[in-house]
Amino acid sequence: MRLIIIVAFFSVFSIVKSQDTTNSVLTNEQKVYGLSFIWQEMNYNFPYLVNSKIDWDSAYLANIPKVEASNSLFEYSK
Repeated sequence: MRLIIIVAFFSVFSIVKSQDTTNSVLTNEQKVYGLSFIWQEMNYNFPYLVNSKIDWDSAYLANIPKVEASNSLFEYSK
């Protein structure tokens, strides 16, 4: 009986996992959250970015409208 339950579980899991997610739509809040999460990870893990020639705060602010204007996951991830 356990074997049947385990096989059924993995069968359902593989079907759900294999669904096509290329046309998934993200809300603007999710897009900005993703950008903010990446920015914060860079800020936390690379403390010497302050000494670089790139102003990460202005790059973050400049990319918010680009992220919100993306229409697909492909455009969002570019």
